[in-house]
Amino acid sequence: MKNFLIILSITFIASISLSSFNVVNTPQERSDSFEIPKNIDIIFSSSCYSCHSVESTNYKAKMKLKLDELETMKLSKLVSKLNKIAKEVEKGDMPTKKFAKKYPDKMPTNEDKKTLIEWARNSAKQLVGE
Repeated sequence: MKNFLIILSITFIASISLSSFNVVNTPQERSDSFEIPKNIDIIFSSSCYSCHSVESTNYKAKMKLKLDELETMKLSKLVSKLNKIAKEVEKGDMPTKKFAKKYPDKMPTNEDKKTLIEWARNSAKQLVGE
């Protein structure tokens, strides 16, 4: 019985100690709000939101990225998505070739792509404090 009480006491103390322990990998909240600039929102509206928004019927694209949710994402996810946007646009994978064939009038110009890439990279760097 004495051993049982000792084990119970140790378990109780350990559980209280661990409950106040902060896990290092907990997603960070952003302390400041993230806003998409008007010039970027115009590019998104003309070339991206039709597939990458909550209202899109393109399930696959919507699950990969919902641009209208960027402003509410946790810091780590937002930085990741911004870097992915820059990478995909720079490689020429976004917008897709299928989209380009179907909607040639909605394709971003080379200047729009450059602006989008620079904004995404710079925003990601600012968010992580570089």
